[in-house]
Amino acid sequence: MTREGLRYQAFSRRAFILAGVQVLALTALAGRLYYLTIVNGEKYRLRADKNRIALRLVTPERGGIVDRNLRKLAINQPDFTIFLVPEQAGDVDKVLRKLKGLTKISARRLARVKRQIGRQRKFLPVTVAQGLDWETFSRVNVAMPDLPGVITSAGLSRYYPDGREVAHIVGYLARPDRDDVVRNPLYRLPGFKVGRQGLERRFEDELRGSAGTRRVEVNSVGREIRDLPPRQDAVNGQDLKLTIDLIFKLTFVIKLI
Repeated sequence: MTREGLRYQAFSRRAFILAGVQVLALTALAGRLYYLTIVNGEKYRLRADKNRIALRLVTPERGGIVDRNLRKLAINQPDFTIFLVPEQAGDVDKVLRKLKGLTKISARRLARVKRQIGRQRKFLPVTVAQGLDWETFSRVNVAMPDLPGVITSAGLSRYYPDGREVAHIVGYLARPDRDDVVRNPLYRLPGFKVGRQGLERRFEDELRGSAGTRRVEVNSVGREIRDLPPRQDAVNGQDLKLTIDLIFKLTFVIKLI
């Protein structure tokens, strides 16, 4: 065989081997693609959705308390509040300094917030400021991109029109402790409180209501982009009507004094 023929034969052999390697590579790639998209497609789709879609609880409105004449003893009123989740904040001191400049939080209040952060688990939200006016609340919302871990809430707070006169009967609300959080995930919601003493505690389950759920699309840092269907609305707490007459009770107490 001539030199030219040998060269052609060697070239053909190499081309055949190269083509075979390419076919094997394409076959392996196609097999892997089939495995990922067909065999395990549902598994990876669920993983992707888990990273992109978050489930949020919808806070129920707490039920009110009235006496037998429908005189209001415990009601809800609008409240603008700011919370901080230390786990998501990164540099907590830096975030708190920014919030102090935006909301005029006192140094005493700031120290109390830091003590609370040190006492509880880092994933639990801490109330930084509440009872804010609309202007201050709006200012914080505008600055949210520079405030990691900060949550703003336009919610409701508990108000007792007759104050101390009925405190021993009605009781009060307070921040949930660890046992409360373990018992019901609803208590992890920012600003959610549990009944302590009196009627607020005795009828906690009835007054509290049940949480709803909503699905939201989030970006890579967990910030909400938009709501996704379906949404399950919260079931508000039941109103509690007492058999006592507050005016009669107070008149009786005054006469005794």
